[in-house]
Amino acid sequence: MLLQSAISGLLNGGVYALISMGLALIFGVVRVVNFAHGEFLMVGMYLAYWAFVLLGVDPHLALFLCFVVLFFLGYISQKLLIERTFDKPFEGEIQIFVTVGLSVALIHGIQIIWTADYRGIELSYVGAAISGGPLTFNVFKMTSFLITLLVAYSLYLFLMKTDTGRAMRAITENREAATLLGIDIHKHYCLAFGIGAGLTGIAGVLLTPIFYIYPSVGLVFVLKAFVIIILGGMGSISGAFVAALIVGIVESVGGVLIGAAYSQALIFAIFILTMLFKPTGLFGKTA
Repeated sequence: MLLQSAISGLLNGGVYALISMGLALIFGVVRVVNFAHGEFLMVGMYLAYWAFVLLGVDPHLALFLCFVVLFFLGYISQKLLIERTFDKPFEGEIQIFVTVGLSVALIHGIQIIWTADYRGIELSYVGAAISGGPLTFNVFKMTSFLITLLVAYSLYLFLMKTDTGRAMRAITENREAATLLGIDIHKHYCLAFGIGAGLTGIAGVLLTPIFYIYPSVGLVFVLKAFVIIILGGMGSISGAFVAALIVGIVESVGGVLIGAAYSQALIFAIFILTMLFKPTGLFGKTA
């Protein structure tokens, strides 16, 4: 039973990883904590829902569409909102207010347009499973996990092999030196914010068939995402990926051992212990 729970948690952790890697990328490059990250996820879920309801498009086929739409939403948010806070007095505090305000605006905007009703879709293959001895593997979650691995590897190749990715890594290491090298940091801020938001669009597609959709659904996942990026190391994408899998396993196995409600408390206990004894996280760097 514990092994089955660990496998289920590992598969759930894949979706957490998509959300958290986007948040880690935004913080690592832009140095902004995006409190509207969960609402980007919510928008992605609604996009996948309406693509299915209105057009009959399977959620997996809406992956690219949702990534593109959320990319532009993130890009515009950085360009029109966050960028205006740079080099201002109390810059950090203003950025918190701006992203929290964006979060509230998205929640209430969606609520005005589509009401606060819970929505969901049913797909015939969501419950399909294959057995391997005493263990059972959910086909939909396995597919979602494979998509997560593909996206994570693509992001790794982008950051390591392309000029834009190298520029983002340079900005993460030292933005002043990157500026002296001729890198347009503001353009790369927008790209990083867009990619981070786009990853929530993909995560939203993968969550839509198995989770109810409502305007404040993002809050359920963004709290875990903050725990994950701190556990993995603020700004570390690889750390966010590994920490997301750990959180998924702890959540699932803890639910079996001590109950679902207490397993959530266990996750935040790990968060507190990390802050106390290793505040840089698993893969974070000391100042």
